[in-house]
Amino acid sequence: MAFSFLVRAAAGCLLLAGTALAQVPNAPGGAGLGDLAFGVSTQRYWATPTAAPDKGCATGRVPVTLPLAAPLLASPFVPFGELSKLAPNVTSYVYGELCMSGAARQAAAAGKPPAVLVLTPGYTYNGYYWDFPYRPELYSTVTALVAAGYATFNYDRVGTGRSAHPPSAMTTVGNHANVLSQLIRQLRGNGIFGTRFNAVGSVGHSFGSITAYVEASQFNDADAVILTGFGHRVAADAGGPALNSGPALLDARTAREPWAKDLGYLMPRSGTRDTRIFYAAGNFEAAMVAVDEQLADTITAFEITNLIPSMLVDSGKALRIPTFTINGEKDAIFCGNGMKACATTGTASDSPAQLEAKAGTFVAYDGPAFPPQACFRAAIVPGSAHNLSLHLNAPQFVRQLLYFADQAIGRNGENVNAYKAGCMKRAPTLVDQLPELTRLLPPVTQSGVGN
Repeated sequence: MAFSFLVRAAAGCLLLAGTALAQVPNAPGGAGLGDLAFGVSTQRYWATPTAAPDKGCATGRVPVTLPLAAPLLASPFVPFGELSKLAPNVTSYVYGELCMSGAARQAAAAGKPPAVLVLTPGYTYNGYYWDFPYRPELYSTVTALVAAGYATFNYDRVGTGRSAHPPSAMTTVGNHANVLSQLIRQLRGNGIFGTRFNAVGSVGHSFGSITAYVEASQFNDADAVILTGFGHRVAADAGGPALNSGPALLDARTAREPWAKDLGYLMPRSGTRDTRIFYAAGNFEAAMVAVDEQLADTITAFEITNLIPSMLVDSGKALRIPTFTINGEKDAIFCGNGMKACATTGTASDSPAQLEAKAGTFVAYDGPAFPPQACFRAAIVPGSAHNLSLHLNAPQFVRQLLYFADQAIGRNGENVNAYKAGCMKRAPTLVDQLPELTRLLPPVTQSGVGN
């Protein structure tokens, strides 16, 4: 606890002592106090949205707000930012891409929009994870979801990609969750890029799943949550390679960025897109990993120290919406000792229903962290590791995602009410509201990492 606090405090002091805040030009709402930030990335290009037949995308900045709080108030053990809520909000923005098929756009224009899935990327990624520019016909989840009839809102989290880069002390899990809730409310309310939606699903990957999980626990404003590359216990010796990062100011890919002067912004070191952790041997392309490393994005010291407390303190027992987890069989981060929690007899030829039926070990392992109202279900994709959408069997992962989205939401939102009303197998009890204390200690050893 003391170490986490000191890391956050030190980064905050470096930030405040070494860098002057700058105005972001053309930020939503015009220039002013609310546009305080270090600026957006100007030297890098992520090649999204990718092109595909019958895929149209509206892109640009979406206004959001962030609490302006002193770094020392942003304790990692207050991940929802209760103290920072006393501070005034300031305007900021995220870069987003709203994609639909031609038929979906026509239906939306006629007042019958499809369901939209909000896609939140993880650590060291931005929206390119979901719309990968290398062989997008295989690796773009956005393209596959659009072809299936859904709309997607794929965005760069604050502090990444083409979104605003505020002082790194403002990139807490709670702030990310708050921004996600604002995006969901905007999609339902006045709409984004001219289109409003009646049905909204929240989909995350890794840290993006933690964001979606915390957001759903606090706001319960999506119709369903799909968590990928996620669990409530992080292996202590598996997360290290994924977080092998250094100051963005010292990285050739980002040294020229205006926000790199904030030493709280970190970059994964070149050559450390760890294939033992992110990818399963024999199930990925080396050329794809090379593109992944070239496009790798930031992480902040404040996100790192805020990670575990946000999963433990802000219990998912407050979830009141249907939840589905999809993990890879060889996910060394979230699958427990020796990846035994994700053990499956599933095969590449199995249907999504069969893969779910064979995920009983993981349901027993992670299910106690959810209340009955979450109607928790899970599936394990065979042969995949952490980055499910970037393996050669990515289409099997997408089919699994669509399987649950179709049941819990429906491509036009037609199943939301019936599924939510009928999915609980038992009524909640007092015990269901208590934190799941068995998750306070993560699994320590990972025999089988690197196989």
